[in-house]
Amino acid sequence: THTHTHMFDDVVPDVSVLGLVLLAVVAAAAHFKRWLTVDGLLVAVPVGFSVLLPGLDIAGMLFSFFVSSSIITKIAARISARAGNNRSHAYAEDDAKRGRNCWQVAATGGVPALLCVLRNVPGMAHIWRPAYLAYVACSAGDTWASEIGQLAKTTPRLITTWKPVPAGRDGGVTLVGTLASIGGGAAVGIFGGTWQERWLGMLYGGIGSVIDSVMGAVLQDPMTMQLSRWKALNILVNLGSSVLTAALAVAVQSSLVAQATLAVVLAAITFRLAVSK
Repeated sequence: THTHTHMFDDVVPDVSVLGLVLLAVVAAAAHFKRWLTVDGLLVAVPVGFSVLLPGLDIAGMLFSFFVSSSIITKIAARISARAGNNRSHAYAEDDAKRGRNCWQVAATGGVPALLCVLRNVPGMAHIWRPAYLAYVACSAGDTWASEIGQLAKTTPRLITTWKPVPAGRDGGVTLVGTLASIGGGAAVGIFGGTWQERWLGMLYGGIGSVIDSVMGAVLQDPMTMQLSRWKALNILVNLGSSVLTAALAVAVQSSLVAQATLAVVLAAITFRLAVSK
């Protein structure tokens, strides 16, 4: 009699009917509301199925990010249009009108889907869930910060120099945007199984947005590069910041002191933005 098991034995499509219905509803809404392009939808369906494998709580994190970020992107575009403001970049305008394409979906959902599929591989048991939570929280925090932050009335500060910069400049931060990033993380963390996960969702939404801003300030300057290059680099920066946030979460998962230190850093940045004129 064979008693051993294979590493992928537990990765079985034991997906509830409710989960499949949820996936179908979100996919239909995404198509109807133009949250996704056609190629984006084709990538989103297998991603959605993959994150359903561990359970509805895990799927809820990614679905919450996608639905909330899509709605916020549309609303922010309408507010900007009514106010007569130009969107920070033609790319953001394209997102609001056409929806996210396959590359953007792959960048935000590919790693979470892979973590779910490989969750039972030896060595992944204590890694995949904190990495997943942090990755998705970072993606949500960054999107909320970008869309809501550019509606702020205050002048953004470049995170690397703290000098005033035009609204929409990559690397620019505002108090409203920073608080929004924490809110985006909270929208993901609320599906966590413990209060600690819910709190960590807020933390990694904020910290992930800070990491993204630093990378954007260093690598992206829309005034000095072509739009096509900026588009590609923006996807890579979003991917890189989420990966770094996930790695950070894994590194500090067993240390409350380290997590508290990250919270202090985020609070210090938020406070400085609050007192900046």
